[in-house]
Amino acid sequence: MKYTPKLQEWMERANLTSFRQLSIKARVSPWSVQQLRQGNVAKMRIEVLSKLAAALHVSPPDLWEAFSGQEKVKAAQGATIAPRLSSEEWETHNLQILEGWLLQWYTAVAAVEKNPDLAASHLVPLVRPVEELIQSWGVEAIAPVGAEIPYDPQWHELMGGSASPGDPVCVRYVGYRHRGKLLHRARVSPC
Repeated sequence: MKYTPKLQEWMERANLTSFRQLSIKARVSPWSVQQLRQGNVAKMRIEVLSKLAAALHVSPPDLWEAFSGQEKVKAAQGATIAPRLSSEEWETHNLQILEGWLLQWYTAVAAVEKNPDLAASHLVPLVRPVEELIQSWGVEAIAPVGAEIPYDPQWHELMGGSASPGDPVCVRYVGYRHRGKLLHRARVSPC
C-alpha cells in the first residue's frame, strides 16, 4: 500500500504499534485506516480524518497533505498550489459548517432529557463524536440550556423582555466560546 511506510512512521511518533491500535485510538474502522494507507483521503469523511489526525497528534490539514499526494500532483502539472490552512483556519472553517448544529443541538438534548420517551432519545448517543471533535478544537459552551445565570451582555443575547447586567436570566440556547473568543452568544430570557 502506497502510504504504509509513511503512516508507520507517523504511528511510531504517536506511540502506536499497529494499525489496529490506531483504529481503536481514533475510534474509526480498520477500513478507514486502510483507506489512509492507500492515499484515498479525498474519499474519507472529515470526521474520520479529524479523528485519525488527533490519534496521530497532527493537524487535519497536515494529514491531508501528507496522504493525498495532491499537492505533489498539482506542482508537477505547474498549477498554483493553494496555501495550506493552519489548524485554527481549519477549525474556523468547520465551525462555520457546524454552526446550525451547534445552535440547536443542546436545546434538543435538553428536551429529550426532560422527556426520555421522545423518539429522538435514540439519536443522542450518535452525535457524541461530534461533541468530542468540537471540544478538541477548544470550543466550550457558555452555559447549559436551562441554567439560571447572571446576565452579561458580552456573552448573552436577550430573546425577549429586558435585563440589566447581573440580573438572573435562563439559558434557552447554548452559546459558545472558541479559545476564549466569542463564537456565538447564549440566547437567554428573564427567569
